[in-house]
Amino acid sequence: RFASAALFSQGLLIPSATGLSTGASVASTPTRSVGRRVAPIAAIAALVGALGGGAAIWNVRAPAAEETSLPLQFEITPPDSVSLRLICCGQMFSISPDGRWLLFQGSPAVDPATPVADTTAPDAQRDVFLHVRDLTELRTRRLPGTGNATSMFFSPTGDQVGFVANRQLWRLSLTGSEPQLIAAVPEGFVGGGHWSDNGDITLAVSGQMLHVAATGGSLTPLFPGDSTLQMGGPQQWAREQVLLYTTSSLDVSPHVHWRSLKTGESHVIANGATPQYVPAQGALFW
Repeated sequence: RFASAALFSQGLLIPSATGLSTGASVASTPTRSVGRRVAPIAAIAALVGALGGGAAIWNVRAPAAEETSLPLQFEITPPDSVSLRLICCGQMFSISPDGRWLLFQGSPAVDPATPVADTTAPDAQRDVFLHVRDLTELRTRRLPGTGNATSMFFSPTGDQVGFVANRQLWRLSLTGSEPQLIAAVPEGFVGGGHWSDNGDITLAVSGQMLHVAATGGSLTPLFPGDSTLQMGGPQQWAREQVLLYTTSSLDVSPHVHWRSLKTGESHVIANGATPQYVPAQGALFW
């Protein structure tokens, strides 16, 4: 198990650690690196279903004894008063870092017996709000001021959420009453955001990766953009100055990238999208 995101980043640069096949358990040959040595690792790939979505998991850790914990699977459905909506784009639902809060898009439920005036209106034009469920309770509540919200994400402490609505970036306390404006969002396709533990928010807009302080300001590029690509799914590690993100285009399927914000060095590490590295598990999800 890597002790930090920095060591994990080093491991990604080692061919024997990146050329792993699905379902295989592989021990790497000891290789000299900046850290002088790399422990043997094992890789396990699986599919995880969540709210109708799929994800792959790459578990990078030292060989361990027999597992003592059991995988848990369960369904979460909104109350009868709310219809689950998955409105593009960016993250369409989010779980807080401590696993307590589930954030998702929903609209007021429609009585099937009630005629709908306009059945041709696209989903994006309907009333969509963010809803939060405390997973220690059975209660779901709508967050105020979150109409048309997309690309939602939690703060590192899990007590605030960020989202994009009406070409603006907002933050909202789970106990607050009104969202606070962070920045105007430039024209383009918003592909998700991330709130780093250094207080910065990273936002993917078309072929750019932008950032701004969570307290407010102007979105500025993290590195030169590429107008031929769509960027998305950012996750920034401020201390290590590392960014995980996705690139894709009409002609190219999505790829997960690792980038050093210190040197500008960038590598494709997987085919897929929306990467999430979880230090406590030593695992990369995508």
